[in-house]
Amino acid sequence: MTICQGWLITLRNALLATAALLAAAVATAQSNVSLDSPRGNYQGADNIHWYQQSSLIAEEYRSLPPLAGREFLCNQDDSSVDCFGDRQKIPQDAYYAQGDVPVTVSVLVDSRQTPGFDFPFRRAIDAVRRTNDAFSRSGVNARLLISGIRYFDFSARGYSFNPSTLYDQLYERESTFINNLAYNDGADVLLVVRNAEGRNPDGSCGVATLGMAPPADYLVPMAILVAEHGNPRFQDGCSELVAPHEFGHVFGLGHERSAGDTEPHLLFGRPYVSPFSGRATIMRSFSFNQVPFFSSPLLRVQRESFGDPDTANATQALNQAATNTALYWEIRWGDLRESAFSLPAPTPGEGGETSTQTAIPGGLRIPPKAIENWAATASE
Repeated sequence: MTICQGWLITLRNALLATAALLAAAVATAQSNVSLDSPRGNYQGADNIHWYQQSSLIAEEYRSLPPLAGREFLCNQDDSSVDCFGDRQKIPQDAYYAQGDVPVTVSVLVDSRQTPGFDFPFRRAIDAVRRTNDAFSRSGVNARLLISGIRYFDFSARGYSFNPSTLYDQLYERESTFINNLAYNDGADVLLVVRNAEGRNPDGSCGVATLGMAPPADYLVPMAILVAEHGNPRFQDGCSELVAPHEFGHVFGLGHERSAGDTEPHLLFGRPYVSPFSGRATIMRSFSFNQVPFFSSPLLRVQRESFGDPDTANATQALNQAATNTALYWEIRWGDLRESAFSLPAPTPGEGGETSTQTAIPGGLRIPPKAIENWAATASE
């Protein structure tokens, strides 16, 4: 009887282990389903249907109930503080809306082909999904939606594989293109996915705009990822949390204070680093020993609070900045009176305000197909 029980226990454990492996494989396949995949089988994700997970296509949400309620201006009396009375790094109008505010993202994917950069669109889309997952598990009331995804030949134009250098190059050379792209796609953020496989000796993982300045004052906020080749979960020392980290910057978050390199939009928009274990939340300046959450005094990890209300409350900072981030397009080029987060389709027409960092002068029409010579839309 003892031998029989032992055999049954062994069999049960083996079956459980097999089931866990199958579940992990299915989860991985689901995470890499293409944005516009048809129902049925396709290479790289057998028997996984696109409808097994929520869609990321911004267009599809126009026919659904809005993700968030009407936004409202809440700091009319003092633009130096936000809707919750916290001082902003840059004084500006602050908006708030209840719900998961939709932040629309336009994506440029490197057309460079290497063995580890298979299914490039799926890798880029997976980075967006991982960011939404991090938002969801942390309690952030925002959701990224994709309004356009295209290939872009970075190598033919001589662009760097280093994310910081690439960021500067795009900012200096492509301001007209980026503005046109964001305008026509109705995008609040531009995500750039560069294939740096075999060409990333310094190990840099990504870079992003430190967002939350008034939209007229800077180019479309950008997040640049160079570590989505191979296994994005620990490739070349870069973790799966790089994408959430960079989007955190776009929402105005900074690194830990000891890094001395970024000042967040709100003082408490920083990561928490445990003085006991050395573990840290997502916005730490290097991806080592992280927990997959944004900091919050309500977050408990092994009985330790991974946050502080005054110095490390990134989740709250994200929630307070989410509405303004989601209104980038509307404030820059649109009409807030018509937004209500119903994702209105951008109609080519009058340009936005002229600023020192935009090549779209106010009052000129922007050709709706101006970007076709730069990047070809493709499906995968």
